[in-house]
Amino acid sequence: MRESDPSAIGRRVERIWNDVLEVTPEEAGATFFELGGQGVSALRIAARVGAELGIAVEAGAVFEHPSLPAFVRHVLARARDAAEDASEGASGDHSQSGPQGL
Repeated sequence: MRESDPSAIGRRVERIWNDVLEVTPEEAGATFFELGGQGVSALRIAARVGAELGIAVEAGAVFEHPSLPAFVRHVLARARDAAEDASEGASGDHSQSGPQGL
């Protein structure tokens, strides 16, 4: 199920991040790398964001946005992009389509 509330998305991404990276309260605010994150961790985070929130995120995004706030912003941007794409598709706008009647 796709979540649409930005604050709810942020909280869910934070839970996923903390769970995968086993973040303790003392480590809150540490970056992915400071938390010992590796490729497998990035894959797990990306997969869970996709599975739990319905938002497609590349594992490499974790490396490009290694702090939790930056990664949340990235996920929110992906969610907005997906929502815009869905609304454009649902609007029936076929102006970009090829010739009709072929």
